[in-house]
Amino acid sequence: MPALKELTAGRLASLNHGSIVSPLPGSEVGIVLAKVKDWARQVPEIHVDAESRNPIIRVQLSDVDYESVVERARGEDNDGRRRELLKELVRDALGLTARDADVFGAYAHSVIWRGSRRAVDVVFGNVRDASWLTDDHFRARPGTWRVVIDHPFDEAGHSAAEDLARVDRMKDTGLQSRTVVWLPRFLAEERMRDVRRLVVLDWLLGGAGERWTTYADHLSEVDRVQARAILETQRSALREGLRRAVQEAYGAAAPTAGTIIDDSSHDRVLESLDRGFTPAHPVGADLGAAFSHLIDQAFSSTYPGHPRFEPADTEITPRELAAVYSHIERAVGDRDGRVRLESDVAAVRRIVNALHVGRAGETHFVFGDDGFTTWGTEFERAAARDGLQPHDAVQVNQIRGWIDAMRPELGLRDEVSDLVILAWVALRQRAWYHHGAPVAAPKPGQVKPEMELRTEPLPTVEDYRQAVARAAALFGLVANPYLTAPAVAELTERLRTEVASRVDAANGLTPKVEDAYARLGLNAAGTSGRLATARAVAGLIGRLRTAGDRVKLVELLAHAELPVTDAAAAKSLSSATIVGEALHAYRWERLDPLLEAERAGDDAGHKGKAIINTLRTALQADEITTAAKKALEAAVDGVFAWLADRKPPLLPRPPLKPDDVSLTLPKGSPSQPVLAKLAAFLTAHQNQQVVVEWRVQE
Repeated sequence: MPALKELTAGRLASLNHGSIVSPLPGSEVGIVLAKVKDWARQVPEIHVDAESRNPIIRVQLSDVDYESVVERARGEDNDGRRRELLKELVRDALGLTARDADVFGAYAHSVIWRGSRRAVDVVFGNVRDASWLTDDHFRARPGTWRVVIDHPFDEAGHSAAEDLARVDRMKDTGLQSRTVVWLPRFLAEERMRDVRRLVVLDWLLGGAGERWTTYADHLSEVDRVQARAILETQRSALREGLRRAVQEAYGAAAPTAGTIIDDSSHDRVLESLDRGFTPAHPVGADLGAAFSHLIDQAFSSTYPGHPRFEPADTEITPRELAAVYSHIERAVGDRDGRVRLESDVAAVRRIVNALHVGRAGETHFVFGDDGFTTWGTEFERAAARDGLQPHDAVQVNQIRGWIDAMRPELGLRDEVSDLVILAWVALRQRAWYHHGAPVAAPKPGQVKPEMELRTEPLPTVEDYRQAVARAAALFGLVANPYLTAPAVAELTERLRTEVASRVDAANGLTPKVEDAYARLGLNAAGTSGRLATARAVAGLIGRLRTAGDRVKLVELLAHAELPVTDAAAAKSLSSATIVGEALHAYRWERLDPLLEAERAGDDAGHKGKAIINTLRTALQADEITTAAKKALEAAVDGVFAWLADRKPPLLPRPPLKPDDVSLTLPKGSPSQPVLAKLAAFLTAHQNQQVVVEWRVQE
């Protein structure tokens, strides 16, 4: 019939209009759907699509004997598989992602509570059975909560009262732990039949294909396919029904008739082994929501003073904490403690205002004593209790102890408490030390408990800013531009390291340039030029190296006077090794012919003087203007070119002796007459040494 084709829950309710009674108008579809799903658990031929609001309902009529397959596998049902099935349903409903338990059977679960990541351990087992769950199974790890979850059924002859009695005994014996015991109501027999059947169907349909073939080998190939499809439908319906039943058993949904055993003595679904925490009845739209609400209750009871970062389910990351600290550094360096919000503005506002480490408005961040009173006042009291004076050094682990001692308890994660400590250090202008050596301020999450915080004098803002600029220009050091104690410590330590690495090159350059000036006859007493720059830079390096405290070092760098720009001085310093080696290795004797010719005053002397003067000019100029090494190489090339241009003078021909013969071969004449005379001469003087010379007469 067309009216029954593609039959949905809504159409089925319309076809039965008048016979379906609902206390709320418009809820008839839901009543029909619930009734059909309940039938589908018992009648496999009824199939309900997965669409939740208005699914299509089908009836698959078949004469295949699928029940015989189920009966043959009935022996695969046992208590162990029932517990595993229900544990899987509960685990999925709670939203647990871990599939492997530790040695104590605990599943590690991570939650975000008030913006911080927390650990919750979930243990499944029979609470009444001490051989299964020992007392150690009920003890939570430090900083965590543990939830022990019982099964919604037990062996015959046992009841939930025994589970409650075990919990009471542990409390009476003084077992104190951040642990919640979840004791569900037991499923009714009708639901347990569903559990047993689903165990068998999971075994048949969920394993390797050989299982189904083995148990259905008495059916034909066609019947096996139809039987499997029918049982798959029932399997889905049973699982869906048991999901709803689990919600009711664990108190997350109102009980319905035939789902759980009516046990008036079982009125404590949630029991806490922490005397300071009494959990409320499960609250939530489903079991997962009830579990989340329980965890929120537990941590709120443990750390009632923890900041409420919003949104609460979004984790505060070290990157966001570092962004806040960058604003704190900038604000400390500002005269008014007020800077514009930058970078991740939403995260900065979220953290700053909840943690009380300043104030973040719409456009600006403000930091000072008035925005840090929550921490500043408490730290001063704690320091006084510890007998510390305002200028005494203090360790990070000591401050963390102050934070942990605050009431109501905060329970800050280390990276969050790091930000508080960093803010206090910046506000109080202290410097960071590790193992006795100054270090740069660490990032949130990298603060070590053994680090020490010391008070130190600071330079003026103007001197510090000038020193930062000159450190960048002279040494290529990029430093924090905002005046804080950690920034001064970082700049000065890096500066000392850089100076120590440059001192040999700077000191070695000056005598080599002085030697070059002497060889070239240059004035070494000048107040400008390469030599003056080398002397000034070497002097600055020496003063910086011997500077006493950090303030003195900053002031020396800020006010140092140089005969050239910082860029020219930096070039002299950075190239000191190359220039010094080039001057030392240069063969100055090659210039001697030019220096001698310079005094002659002839044309060759003028050319030689030009080459020498070019070199003099180059070596007098700063390295930033003229590279000394290239100038020296160019001078060598000039010497060789000058020598090549000079032709040696022709020597006068010596007078002929009586035995000497001079033969001239006119242009274009044959060579035979000359060669004949030469042969005759050689024959006549064969016992003597004969010198033969020839030349071209122009």
